[in-house]
Amino acid sequence: MRYQTIAILSVAHFLSLLAVLRTYARRRWVTIVALLFPVLYFSVRWANYRDAWTELGIGFGIALVGILIWWVSYGRKLAPPKESSIRVWSEEDPF
Repeated sequence: MRYQTIAILSVAHFLSLLAVLRTYARRRWVTIVALLFPVLYFSVRWANYRDAWTELGIGFGIALVGILIWWVSYGRKLAPPKESSIRVWSEEDPF
């Protein structure tokens, strides 16, 4: 069992799941298709090539536990992102 591989897989899956949680509710499918599916697809392809299914399972489990701990302790308290927070600069109001 390679612990460095487990760490890399768990961080990659944790960050992709975190991105899915922190996107707009109406745009979440774009994040799932553009980020989560490719990470999962290439992880499975890599695990099949290297025969590292144990590392993949442990890494994904660690990512799920980590995202659950993050969501319970911090994520539920965050306000949902607002689309109106984008600010356009103009010549009259540059900053």
